[in-house]
Amino acid sequence: MFLSKDSLLSNVVCGFFCAAVLVRRAGCYTFLIFRTVGTFSITTTAGGSEEKKVCKCCGYSYAEADGRQHGKFFLCSQCKNIEQLVRRNLGTTTGMSEWSQAETLDFFRTVQDKPHDSRLKWSTIRASWIKKSTEATTRKFSSTVEKQRLPKSVWLQRGFQEEVVDRFEPKWSDEYGTYVHELPVATLRWEEAHESVEAKILEQEKMQRRRKATKAMVTKSYMCLT
Repeated sequence: MFLSKDSLLSNVVCGFFCAAVLVRRAGCYTFLIFRTVGTFSITTTAGGSEEKKVCKCCGYSYAEADGRQHGKFFLCSQCKNIEQLVRRNLGTTTGMSEWSQAETLDFFRTVQDKPHDSRLKWSTIRASWIKKSTEATTRKFSSTVEKQRLPKSVWLQRGFQEEVVDRFEPKWSDEYGTYVHELPVATLRWEEAHESVEAKILEQEKMQRRRKATKAMVTKSYMCLT
C-alpha cells in the first residue's frame, strides 16, 4: 500500500521514529521509508496475524515485542520510557492518580506524537505533564463549588482563557438570548492553577536532585571505606 508523503505528514511528523510508530499502529510489521523521493512504502508481512496488545497508558495497539506484559496490563516501550523519565525527574508518578482515564490517554498520546528524535527529552514530557495536571486541577475544583452561567464573551472579558471556557458545554439561555457557559463562581483560573502546578513540579524536581546527590555521596563514601 502506497501513501503520499503529504497524506502521512498530516498524521505524523516526518522522521524514522514516528513513522515506525504509525506503521505499528496500522498493523504493519515491515516498512520502507523513502524520504528523498517523497513517498512512503508500507508493506505487511505474509500471513501477518500476530496478536496485538493494547497499552494501558496510551491505548494504542502494538505487537507483543514492542512492550512488556505486567500482570494483566501491557505497557508499550514508549510509555515505559515516559514513565521512567517522570520517576527519574519527579521521583514518582502518583500525580497521574488525579487524572481521568481520558486525561491519562491524552497525556501519553500527546507526548508520543510531539516531534522528537529517537530519544525522549524531559522538557517535552514536563510541558505536557504540567498542562495535564493543570487541567485535572481545574476540573476537580469546578465540581466542588457553585457555578455561574454567562456568555463566552463575558467570561473572556473577566480574563478567562478561551480554551478553559470551551471545556464547559455551551447551553442556550433565554435570559441572555445566546449560548452561555456554566463555570464555577469561585473558579480556580487557568493561570493560578498553572502556577500552582508548576511550583509543585519545581519542588519535586529539587527534592529528586537532592535524593540523587545524597545517594551519590553515600555511594562515594562507601567506596572510599572499602
